[in-house]
Amino acid sequence: MLPPFKPFTSLFGDDPVKKVLEQTDLPNSSVSVSSAITQQQRQNDVLDLTLKWSAAYGEPEAFHQQLSEALYSHGIREINLHLIEETGVRHVPPV
Repeated sequence: MLPPFKPFTSLFGDDPVKKVLEQTDLPNSSVSVSSAITQQQRQNDVLDLTLKWSAAYGEPEAFHQQLSEALYSHGIREINLHLIEETGVRHVPPV
């Protein structure tokens, strides 16, 4: 009988990419990147991230550049960011 399947990330608990995402904050906040991730996929040197994003964080292009530089030395050559903009709850008054 085969041993149970273990996801790739569980084999390497000290993944440096994971550490960078945990230690890097979103711009103008104390929210870590890892806590804003809704989806993540890594294939070789390409990282796809879907993040909850607020307008208060500023321009995503500057953040993308900062994150790219932080992850480059850990083998990530391309980051694809997908942003889910956080919006407040809108109250529509009854007619």
